Amino acid sequence: MIVWIFRAVALVGTPVITWLTVSKDLKGLALGVLIGLVIIGVEYVFENVSLFSLIIGIIGAVVGIILSKLLDYVVFQIGNGDFNDIWLRFNIVVRYALALLGDADMAEDLARSAERNYSAAIKAAPGNAETRYLRAKARLMLGDTGGAARDFLKFMSLSGKISADTAADTARTLYRAGQFPAALKFADAAASDSHADAAVFELRARIRHELGDREGALSDLRIFSGANPSAKEKSAKAAAIIRKETLAIPRQKKLY
Repeated sequence: MIVWIFRAVALVGTPVITWLTVSKDLKGLALGVLIGLVIIGVEYVFENVSLFSLIIGIIGAVVGIILSKLLDYVVFQIGNGDFNDIWLRFNIVVRYALALLGDADMAEDLARSAERNYSAAIKAAPGNAETRYLRAKARLMLGDTGGAARDFLKFMSLSGKISADTAADTARTLYRAGQFPAALKFADAAASDSHADAAVFELRARIRHELGDREGALSDLRIFSGANPSAKEKSAKAAAIIRKETLAIPRQKKLY
């Protein structure tokens, strides 16, 4: 997951920077996209060379500043006015690219290291619920949604009774990760609490809809709209979509 976030930032953020600092036209945007693709390509290479990943993660974030300062000095010594102008325009882009590469690799390495440490701790003490929860979080950062879902469910079974807030947060996390069966278990746990927030029922309606339980989704939407009058219009729109699907060819569709 974190790798894809980094790639999205590189692909979207770099054109913004080149547009602001290099050229405020299509050429500037195109250059930014090209640089972003190069950054992603370099990151992909580093990702597959484990020997260098930690080194790149540690020094990458500071190399941008250090190398930029050295290059500043070199450009100054050359004394070419045109070259100096070009360097000043691209200076921020260079720092940004190097720092972004370093930060992304460092974040992923930390998540991998945490996952290994939690796995070792679970092997030593398999009954520790908190460690399962922490490893699930680390696995989510690494994009292992299936492993995270299994850890969250094990956390639930080991914990027994968990708070409504924890159950709701976990259900929301699993829903976003596409792990709908596991998300439903946590949503059920959150909804069973007498002090459950109305938003839990709206979340469970979404999950049930994804699982094809239209009647259950409609029931949750009625509870949600009854407890939250300001959301009646949104709930009515979602209910209309569900009813239409029930009468027509079954197909899953976003509620809103």
